[in-house]
Amino acid sequence: MKKVFKRVLILFILSDLILVALCFYGYNYVYSNLQYKNAQDKTKIFFNVSSGEPLVTTLRKLEDKKLIKDYNSARVYSMFSLKGKYAKPGKYELSKSMNFFEIFNKLSSGDVYRVYLTIPEGYSIKKIANRLSKNGFSLEKYKTESFNTKSEKYDSIPFISEEKIYEKESFEGYLFPDTYDVADSKESDIVEKQLLRFQEVIYNGVWKKRPSNWHLSFHETATLASIVELEAQKPEERDIIAGVFINRLKQGIPLGSDPTVEYALGWHQGDKGLSFADIKVKSPYNTYMNAGLPPGPIANAGLEVFKAVLNYKDTKYLYFVARGDGSHVFTSTYPEHLAAQSRIVNGK
Repeated sequence: MKKVFKRVLILFILSDLILVALCFYGYNYVYSNLQYKNAQDKTKIFFNVSSGEPLVTTLRKLEDKKLIKDYNSARVYSMFSLKGKYAKPGKYELSKSMNFFEIFNKLSSGDVYRVYLTIPEGYSIKKIANRLSKNGFSLEKYKTESFNTKSEKYDSIPFISEEKIYEKESFEGYLFPDTYDVADSKESDIVEKQLLRFQEVIYNGVWKKRPSNWHLSFHETATLASIVELEAQKPEERDIIAGVFINRLKQGIPLGSDPTVEYALGWHQGDKGLSFADIKVKSPYNTYMNAGLPPGPIANAGLEVFKAVLNYKDTKYLYFVARGDGSHVFTSTYPEHLAAQSRIVNGK
């Protein structure tokens, strides 16, 4: 009887040892298959997860893309360790140097691929298109879409219909300057994002809260803001420059703004300045030759400039001249203006 018991005990011990060995082997097999596919290969591989996609489908796609070593090992691991977890939909940037744990952590946390692009304040459609073209987008497609004011794609954006922007030549002045996630975006998507941001920040924000006695239309305000954006180099001068232009508009004096002539000419004056021939260019945007505001914005102004325009500083100033350091000398009469110019030229 004792011999039988010993044999049974030995069999149990052996079976337990075999089971432990099998478990250990199985664990090592699965774990090794979840490690780096190729630790040295950091080549970017873009991977898409669809909405509502089953986990098994995601795992199979990872194997097809050669991002994991073995589907079955990943499946076994997921059965025991990933209950309730799933890959969130989106586009991801992965590589073969990532192990399964790193990959799935990224997919389950929704750490999707993003590309951020900043559009500075004061950029025109032309300058925005040039910046986008340097980041893989089509210059011509963006410009074409920026002039496509009648597109049904933008019908749902309230200010487009409320302010009849669809009647304008382009969206110049309404493509809000900001930082955007442009990953997986078309040129029309970027235009839409800019218009929606303008709706949120400007139209629903400062425009709705404008002074009750504000006398310019929405389009006129955006036009004036674009001019102030390009004229004011110092933030503290924005409201003063806006006030100068308001005074000139009230008195019927041409604005005499260089940036409007540059817009008409299609180029920036640089250090050489504008010539007398330049400021005589025949264009409705030339505010040396035409009184009042130009037909529309010449750039896309930022939030702070809109605030400065809507809350301009009430002064008697009608003129300003650049000192050369970004600041200006403001004067109320033409003789004072000429005197200020002379002092600056003579370095006084």
